[in-house]
Amino acid sequence: MIQEKILVVEDDIQIQNFMVYTLENAGFEVAAVSTGKDGIECMIGKDVDLMLLDLGLPDMDGMDVLHKVRKWSDVPIIIVSARDQDKEKVTALDDGADESKGRSRKA
Repeated sequence: MIQEKILVVEDDIQIQNFMVYTLENAGFEVAAVSTGKDGIECMIGKDVDLMLLDLGLPDMDGMDVLHKVRKWSDVPIIIVSARDQDKEKVTALDDGADESKGRSRKA
């Protein structure tokens, strides 16, 4: 069985820990970082299958991370954010974020 690798880019440590715990218990390999810069570096240095990206990061906006990564990667990126403005969510989708559609796992 191939283990999918997920990168969590989330600065809130409680949310990050919850996501990592939940994903690891579901059988995924997980890397977690707290800044956009570290998220971009991890995308370059690791074979990542999915990025879960917060928009409100301490060093840069998550939309900037999305734009930088989309220049050279088509890895699915799902926005995980407490922002409640629909315009930002639509913009993220228009700019290359992916919708969660219940993809099946690799066998």
